[in-house]
Amino acid sequence: MPAVRAGVRTHPDVIYLNRFRPLPWALATGTLARAPVVCHLHGLIGIEKPAVNRILGRFTSRFLCVSHFVRDQFVALGGDPGRTDVVHNGVDVEEYPFGGPDEMRTARAGLGLSDAPFIVLFFGRVDPEKGVDVLVKAVSGLDGGGRPIELLIVGPQPDEAFARQLTERAPDVRINLLPMRSDVVGPLHAADVVVVPSVYADPFGQVVIEALSTGRPVIASSIGGIPEILTGDLARFLVPAGDVTALTRKLGELLDWRTRDEGLAEACVDHVQQHFSKSSMVDAIEDRLAHAAR
Repeated sequence: MPAVRAGVRTHPDVIYLNRFRPLPWALATGTLARAPVVCHLHGLIGIEKPAVNRILGRFTSRFLCVSHFVRDQFVALGGDPGRTDVVHNGVDVEEYPFGGPDEMRTARAGLGLSDAPFIVLFFGRVDPEKGVDVLVKAVSGLDGGGRPIELLIVGPQPDEAFARQLTERAPDVRINLLPMRSDVVGPLHAADVVVVPSVYADPFGQVVIEALSTGRPVIASSIGGIPEILTGDLARFLVPAGDVTALTRKLGELLDWRTRDEGLAEACVDHVQQHFSKSSMVDAIEDRLAHAAR
């Protein structure tokens, strides 16, 4: 209630909230302040009950979804399609800068990694629904043609049983397990390729655009909102979720990508700048807020 009172006292033109669960309080504030409410949906948490979506949707001016996948799920669960728009996430390309050979060597030295291996990076929660075990199996079946292959996993420490399972499935693969960190640019620059092997439907796939922004090709599961990111020429890096064979084959195609496909790094960066920049995301949100206020 103090938050509602504080919100009313500001006499807002529009109320914006960045998640679904506080929506009742935002609507109470909007009703008292006579201001429209715009709710941003970043995932499926909170929208599981269709009746709730229908009731709250009657009083909410707009819903913004991070992907068409989230929008389709929301509408299927009672959301009003006429009040629901898609605004894809974006990244500040200056925060995820391009990294060439010099940046790669510097990053590897900082992480205690050698220059020689072909390094595959996974970044995120280390659990089965993120498909880490699928990636380990795929890397274990990869023939580097004489070049050593290493897996770099950056994320929260997995439970002991799952960590043991990963090493048992690929005893010949060197797995570098680093704790979660705020600086993700270093690991991204150290990698040759980034893999997002999720077996559950990611609402968007933020890691995909972060990696692309640094000039790294991304192999990712064709599930959830990820296919909305890897479009055009980059759609060739989509693989069926949980398909170890397809993932191994796609990794093999990228072993020598720096020499065989010299324009790929720039294409990855351009794709983010054209479709998933932070400025375009902010402009789109701002436009919806202004429209609601009018």
